[in-house]
Amino acid sequence: MIDKDRIKTATASIIEAIGQDLSTENIKDTPQRVADMYAELFSGLDIDPKVELATGFEEGHHEMVILKDIPFYSMCEHHLLPFYGVAHVGYRNNCQASPTPGKNDKADC
Repeated sequence: MIDKDRIKTATASIIEAIGQDLSTENIKDTPQRVADMYAELFSGLDIDPKVELATGFEEGHHEMVILKDIPFYSMCEHHLLPFYGVAHVGYRNNCQASPTPGKNDKADC
């Protein structure tokens, strides 16, 4: 569960710590905007990937299936900055593959 009030307070503290005035017109609503943004960016944390990956289907072939240019958006947990890109996944029928970060990830069949 995202605690937007704590994010708002923490953001206000950071803004003050860098010497900015929270009462200025351009900054006064920034803590709320940041809290809303983080709630949206981290909304997937409460989603169970097993539920998302549970749906499957059977095909009558065993050729390689390739999905290209799948957009993804994530957050660097080390720097707390967003990043994005595209993923490419290849798999054979009767295999389960889920894309995860890392250049050596693969699906075994």
